[in-house]
Amino acid sequence: MEAPLSVTDPRPARHHQHAGQRYAALSQIVTSKIKKKSPNLESSIAETSSMLWERRQDLHSEAAGS
Repeated sequence: MEAPLSVTDPRPARHHQHAGQRYAALSQIVTSKIKKKSPNLESSIAETSSMLWERRQDLHSEAAGS
């Protein structure tokens, strides 16, 4: 038997995992709808997403450095 993450209540860990699965499913649905409506939009979304991710990493680095 697996030891629960929280001795008092292991449910939050399971809930968090569930939310991740729901998010993945929703993002797939949204992505497929976007692809159907405008194929060129996908690449610009990917570019924007990576730019935001890089900016987020920069902000974390700055916060850690100060």
